[in-house]
Amino acid sequence: MQAKFRSITRFVVPGLALVLAATCGGAASADPQPEIIELRGAESLGTSIPTVFSGDLRDLPRAQEWQPGDSIKEIPRRHNRPPRVVPPPAKPELDPLLAVQAGAPRSSRALTPPILNFAGQGFTGVNPPDTVGDVGLNHYIQSINGSGGAVFTVYNKADGTVAAGPINMDSLGTGNCASGLGDPVILFDQLADRWFLSEFSNSGNRMCVYISQ
Repeated sequence: MQAKFRSITRFVVPGLALVLAATCGGAASADPQPEIIELRGAESLGTSIPTVFSGDLRDLPRAQEWQPGDSIKEIPRRHNRPPRVVPPPAKPELDPLLAVQAGAPRSSRALTPPILNFAGQGFTGVNPPDTVGDVGLNHYIQSINGSGGAVFTVYNKADGTVAAGPINMDSLGTGNCASGLGDPVILFDQLADRWFLSEFSNSGNRMCVYISQ
């Protein structure tokens, strides 16, 4: 499978604090203090560091498969969530689409049999695997977390055979992106006929983005 990817390395400037405060008129001594809601997010996006990979994915080294007895990496679940602003309750009203939905003809079965069913990538020794994938014109690409970052495999859409992989995603990158951290994203743009792959870098607080050409 011939592929050409353009790597875009991005990073987020940490330490943003956006404070919204409501003001009201009247004497400061008599009025209660306004509620302060703190929202955190990205302040700016740094310049990208583009590189180009032009070659055959089948020629890249295969990712090392996990074997029984190898170490298992458990990623703890994060429980710290940013504060949310609760929206005001909506006014009670009847949805006009409910009547249309009730009168719609019902199908005899909710799901149709799958056209093709085949096994994806196996266990890589990392929990959670964060399994993602997307279907293109001729291929299906699946990616999961591996011990050294994200691992992806390219399957032929027609019969489910492996076209390339499993491959470490960081083998497409350079610099900070030459060492991946995982948490992959796989998307196929039907209008542009391009693949989008991404994962976090293992250093430098960067996001590694790969776009096929």
